[in-house]
Amino acid sequence: MSKLWTELPTKAYSINFNGQQVGIGLALIWDAVPGAWNILSLLMGPDLEDLLAWDKDPGDFPVDFGAMPYAAAMALQRASAEQTWGDLAATLTPAQFLKALKEHPDRDKMILPAMFPNEFWKRAEAKAASYHNYPDNVVRGHFGGVH
Repeated sequence: MSKLWTELPTKAYSINFNGQQVGIGLALIWDAVPGAWNILSLLMGPDLEDLLAWDKDPGDFPVDFGAMPYAAAMALQRASAEQTWGDLAATLTPAQFLKALKEHPDRDKMILPAMFPNEFWKRAEAKAASYHNYPDNVVRGHFGGVH
């Protein structure tokens, strides 16, 4: 089972609009590229979590973020001969992932640090600091707005 760095599973980041579920969490890329969702959460964590309390027009609910292709591409980049960054993101905590990334000799050539050099590290460190390492068999939920 893969680690999940967001509050809820990907499909929870969607909304019912005119009888259909739509939203960023339903993008096919998350199932196709392991770890891409977690990598996106390093850069877009607060933006993703804000979607869980969406109270605006359902027609305006995001179905993508501009950083999605970058997160998917980074998930496919090689961290080593045996593993991609996506493989690592699916098994490590955010802090462990960032440690491995910081220690990598080509860290600044990886897509998210290269495209968003200052913002990526700042947001990724904040995400790592806020991460709760739940056991993989625990289902997280919101009850009455308290979590």
